[in-house]
Amino acid sequence: MRAIELIPLPVPFRDDAVKVTGVHWCDNAPTHIAVHSRRSGRQATVEFQDAEGVRILGELDLAGFWLGTDPATLKTTWLFEVRAGGWFDLEAQRDDFYTKHEAPTREFLIAGYQECVSIFSRLGPVVIEIEAATSG
Repeated sequence: MRAIELIPLPVPFRDDAVKVTGVHWCDNAPTHIAVHSRRSGRQATVEFQDAEGVRILGELDLAGFWLGTDPATLKTTWLFEVRAGGWFDLEAQRDDFYTKHEAPTREFLIAGYQECVSIFSRLGPVVIEIEAATSG
């Protein structure tokens, strides 16, 4: 398998303690992943218009992603495009993994402090910050 290559993607807030709080997948609607910052309380939804695969794993099961990654990069974002060495490359080792023969599929990773979410999608994500409700 190829060495891991993570490309940091912009997010509305930085935090090394983001918690994945929900994943909503539907066969005829966008996939939404909700995240919440433990430090600031800020929240966002990461939306994929054409998710082809979704996987949730504990952070410890993905320790190999972090071993060769610059720690400064890990503090700038919690959303990455996985260009090599990720879940797609692992699955592509199987002869019966049909997706490797389709139009280019991209892989993305939402790095939570406990759970991480991997997503296969042809299109990139849209990140929407959720404004906190104000009482008045």
